[in-house]
Amino acid sequence: MQVSAFLSSADEETPGTSAAHLDLHIKATDSCLKADEGCHEMSLEATETWQGLIQNLLREMKGKLLMIIESKYFQRAIMMAILVNTITLGVEHHNEPEELTQILEISNVVFTSLFSVEMILNLSAYGFFQYLCSPFNVFDSIVVIISVSEIVGHTDGGLSVLRTFRLLRVFKLVRFMPALRCQFLVLMKTMDSVATFSMLLLLFVFIFRYIYMCVFLSIVIS
Repeated sequence: MQVSAFLSSADEETPGTSAAHLDLHIKATDSCLKADEGCHEMSLEATETWQGLIQNLLREMKGKLLMIIESKYFQRAIMMAILVNTITLGVEHHNEPEELTQILEISNVVFTSLFSVEMILNLSAYGFFQYLCSPFNVFDSIVVIISVSEIVGHTDGGLSVLRTFRLLRVFKLVRFMPALRCQFLVLMKTMDSVATFSMLLLLFVFIFRYIYMCVFLSIVIS
């Protein structure tokens, strides 16, 4: 009787014990899931924090670069470099001494490197697409690319075709001199009228030449 009562009591307590163990297991699983979610959220927050720090750092760097390239000292330095480079281009002549040729070649490399650094700074500050929105920037980049190609593909003996494009650096002054820029823009706007006037002038020259051939030349011959 006592044994049967004990067994019956054990059977009665077993379902409750199993339910308690199941509840503990569920609670432990929930706590683990919550801990995993917390770790995941912390990692996401850390990633977003790093991304925000990097974006802020890049923004600050762009702002400082803009301050540098838009400062009057930087603009004047580039303008002086263009003027000095123009003088070195004018010094070059036929049958020049070998020492002068070497000096001019070194100066060409120096000025090309300087203008390349300027282009890289502008690209970093404005961005690729905003940099290309300005026609002056497009012109500067074309001149720099041609100059670098001329240095890389340089061969001895005679002037290469690309060396003639060094003269395009003179037009970089249009970017830094507002008065010259206005004159250049006015000249570009009047090119259509100048072309029309030139065609009309050539037409008059042709007409009077034909009249001379038909009238006066026969009189002179007779």
